[in-house]
Amino acid sequence: MRKKLNYKILLIHAVYWLYEFHWMALDDDWNKWTFLLFYPIYIGIFYLNYFLLIPRIIKVPNFKSILTWYFVFFLLYTFRRFFTHYIGFHYFQTWGLINIYEGSLDYWIIWKNVILGFIGNTSAVLAVSLGSRFVVNQSKLIELKRKKVKNELSTFKNQIDIPETINILEKLEGKAKLNPGSIQEEIIQLSSVLRYHLYTRDPNITLTKELDIVNSQVDLYNRLNNGNVLFYTSISEGNIQTGVLSKVVGEVLKHTQTVKASLDLYKQGENILFQIKDENNSYIKKLNERFHNKFGEQINIQTGKSSIIIQLN
Repeated sequence: MRKKLNYKILLIHAVYWLYEFHWMALDDDWNKWTFLLFYPIYIGIFYLNYFLLIPRIIKVPNFKSILTWYFVFFLLYTFRRFFTHYIGFHYFQTWGLINIYEGSLDYWIIWKNVILGFIGNTSAVLAVSLGSRFVVNQSKLIELKRKKVKNELSTFKNQIDIPETINILEKLEGKAKLNPGSIQEEIIQLSSVLRYHLYTRDPNITLTKELDIVNSQVDLYNRLNNGNVLFYTSISEGNIQTGVLSKVVGEVLKHTQTVKASLDLYKQGENILFQIKDENNSYIKKLNERFHNKFGEQINIQTGKSSIIIQLN
């Protein structure tokens, strides 16, 4: 995957090199040949540090690696100073391309420039490298936060039936306009269902807790739709996959205001079974299609003429 160009990092590098090159522009003795003599090797050493040496130090930040880097950088910088001055004095000035040396080559002055220049260039390399990496890390942090929000939103969409939740809220709004104090119990039930699906992270949960949520769902549906959905259970002990019964019941109650189904949770051997009965055969047929579309092969579904039996474990 192609990486995006980070313009903030380009700006950091541009500012540094403009600062470096402006000294050349202020010196009357410097020209294009002086630039070609001194800067290509320095630029190479600079980016050798930027792309290779400093990332290794950052990856393993210990005294030995830092000391090794200083030593290697000092050798490279010393080589660059002596090599460029040697080439400049013996060739470039002899050919008349530059005029920056007077008399013989003074190695003491070169050493002095090495020491002073090394301190300044070390600071510059570290500043540009660490500044660039700070920008990169900030960009990564922002991207991670964006992905986290996206994942949380995706989780929210997977756990919560948003259209049905909006439908319930619209019904609560309509009821509140007639009698604001009449929806307190419904709000409590809806909030308990939403909290359960959003914040329950355990893959399995006690059947008792799942049944509490299912009872809230059924009661909320009956309150808002004048429904007559009956929920029976002959078991209350054991564990069940978190949310599976609640989601199945949610599909039963979904997209209809006339359902008068009978819901029965029972145990047969080691299997926990959930049966939906309704005299409306077309409703059972549509419900069976919805189950297969939503759950696929995640649950075992057996369909009769007026009932559906689902194996939950």
